[in-house]
Amino acid sequence: MNMNISWKHICDPFSVEGFKIKNWQKAVAIGVGLSLAPFLIIPGFLAFYAISGYFKSRLVKQLSHSTDDIKGVGRKILMPTVMANKSKSKGVATFSKIDATYPDFSQERCCDFAFNDPKSRFIAVFDAAGHNDKFVHDEQVPSFEEFCKTTAMNLSHQKFKTLAQAEEFLRKEFVQLSETFAQIQEEHLTGIHAGKKYAGPALMCGFPVSIGRQTHFVYAQVADCSLCYKSGGEVRFIAEADDVGLADPDFSGRRRLPTIGSFAIKKHAEIYLFSDGIGEFLTKDEFIQIIKSHSPENVLGACKTAIIEKQFDASAERIRIAQRPGMKSPSLCKEHDPKNVGLHDDLSLAYLRIG
Repeated sequence: MNMNISWKHICDPFSVEGFKIKNWQKAVAIGVGLSLAPFLIIPGFLAFYAISGYFKSRLVKQLSHSTDDIKGVGRKILMPTVMANKSKSKGVATFSKIDATYPDFSQERCCDFAFNDPKSRFIAVFDAAGHNDKFVHDEQVPSFEEFCKTTAMNLSHQKFKTLAQAEEFLRKEFVQLSETFAQIQEEHLTGIHAGKKYAGPALMCGFPVSIGRQTHFVYAQVADCSLCYKSGGEVRFIAEADDVGLADPDFSGRRRLPTIGSFAIKKHAEIYLFSDGIGEFLTKDEFIQIIKSHSPENVLGACKTAIIEKQFDASAERIRIAQRPGMKSPSLCKEHDPKNVGLHDDLSLAYLRIG
C-alpha cells in the first residue's frame, strides 16, 4: 500500500484511490439499503394499502348516500297529493287524509285539516265551522296547521316521567291557539269581520306516551270530533255531542278549552281520529264494519262512499250520540241528495298504529 496517499486523492473522485473508496461507499450504502428493505418497503406498502382502502370506503359510502337521495326524490314525486300524508317509522304506521262528500272538492276551500308526524307520533284532525269555504279555510286552517307542527316539534324533545306531565304538556300547548281563536272571534263580533257568522272549530289530537311498562294515549278534544280505539276485537269511541268550538263561550259563559284525557293502550293498537263529516252521518256499527273490512288507508274513502250511498235512519244512534235540542239532523233525510247542502261536509281522518 502506498502510504503517501494524501486526503486530497482520497476525496478526489477522479483519482484511482478516490474512485476505489467511492465505489466502496456505494457498495456499503446499497448493502445497508437492501438489508433494511423489509423494514422500510413492506411497512410503507401496508400503510399505503390501508390509506387507499380508507378513502375507497369513504367514496363508496358517499356514492351510496347520493343514490339514496336520488331514490328519495323519486319517492317524493310519487307520493300522494298533499291531501294525504302517510309515514312509517320504527314500527309506527301513521297517515292523515282529507276529503269531502260534495262535488268539486278543493283543498283550498276545505275547512277540515288532518295532521300526522311519525317522529313524535302526534296526530290531529280539525274542523272549522262550515265547509267548502275559502274564507273560513284561510282564516282558521293555517293557525291549526302551525299549532300541529309546533306541538310535534316540542313533543319530540320531551321525556315524561308521569302521565300527568304528558297531559299538562298538551294543555299548555293549547294556550296560544286558544288566544288566537279568541281574537278571531272578537274580529267577528266587533272587528273587521263584524256581522259575519262565526263559530269556533272542533278538533281532536293526541299522542302515545310510555310510562314504565304501560303505554297511554293522551288526547285533547273540542266539540264534535271523535276518536275510535281498536285493539283486537275491542273497539271504543270517545265522542261528544255538543258544538261549542274552541274559545267559544260555553253555556256558563266561559271560553271553551280542550278536554284533556288519556287511556291505556295495547301493542298493535289502532287509533282513528275523525271529524263530524264522518261522525255526523255514520253509526258506530257502520264505522266499525268499515274499519274491519278495509285497510286503514282506504277507511276514509269507504266512509265517504257509505255516506253518499246510505239511506238515513232517524232512529239510528250515530257516532255523535245525540243532538242539541232544535238542531237539524241529517239523519232525518231519507237519502243523500247532492244538492242538499245540509248533507255536504268536509271529511278528515288521522290514523296511528303502534307496532
